[in-house]
Amino acid sequence: MVTENITILITKLIKLAAVIKNFFLITIFSLLSFNVSFADCTDDINFVWRYGDKTKSYILIDYASKNDKPIIITKAYVYTKDKKIVKQISKDYLLEPFRKSNRNLAELANEGNPKESVTFINLRGYNTEVIASVGYACRYK
Repeated sequence: MVTENITILITKLIKLAAVIKNFFLITIFSLLSFNVSFADCTDDINFVWRYGDKTKSYILIDYASKNDKPIIITKAYVYTKDKKIVKQISKDYLLEPFRKSNRNLAELANEGNPKESVTFINLRGYNTEVIASVGYACRYK
């Protein structure tokens, strides 16, 4: 009777071990077969900002794509040191694969009143002494 119970217990343990082995194999193969990338579009852009003139009346932002996917830059932010938003521009800008952003002639010459975009942010009337950084939001097209 004791031998019978031990034999049944060993048989059940062998079956359980086989089930656990199969579960782990399925899990490992599933993880290996899925090529899921959790990279954000910000990982695929080189980004530099600077004041456009000595009076800090505007900011110019340059973007450069490092990816073969089109990226839409949806917003540009101007921040204080403690990440409070000074100004936000919400306007879609298409950054083509492996390309750099460009500006129109009015922005480059600072003529007239160029339209704001995620590459050109007008700061007239803003306290530029509190500005510490610039950021952006994006998504893949």
